[in-house]
Amino acid sequence: MVTVAVGRYREKYGLVFPPRIVTDSRGNKAHTPDFDNPDRVRMSVQGLRSNRTEIAGQLTNEVVRALIDPEYDLKPWSVVEFEGRQYDLSAPPMFREGTRRTRHWVVELRARPPSRAGSVV
Repeated sequence: MVTVAVGRYREKYGLVFPPRIVTDSRGNKAHTPDFDNPDRVRMSVQGLRSNRTEIAGQLTNEVVRALIDPEYDLKPWSVVEFEGRQYDLSAPPMFREGTRRTRHWVVELRARPPSRAGSVV
């Protein structure tokens, strides 16, 4: 088991849905999360900023920073799920090289809004 630099944030387990390439009805190739094959990954989470709504229908914005296990090969088109919410990567993941005990992936995540839209396929 690899030790992740969790600092003062408690360690959690979440699901990471790796990207896959699909072809839509027009023949275009698109990246989409593979919701059929999630990976369970150790991570720690730190809240960065959030905007809460006062009236139903307004936009809610929640951004968190996640420190993810260095053994996992994190990709830019992945989707992360923890505590019942799904998050998109809002920036490419950065690998923080350190000692064997402190190296980790750092990624900023933005909460996905609830949607009734279908997939791109």
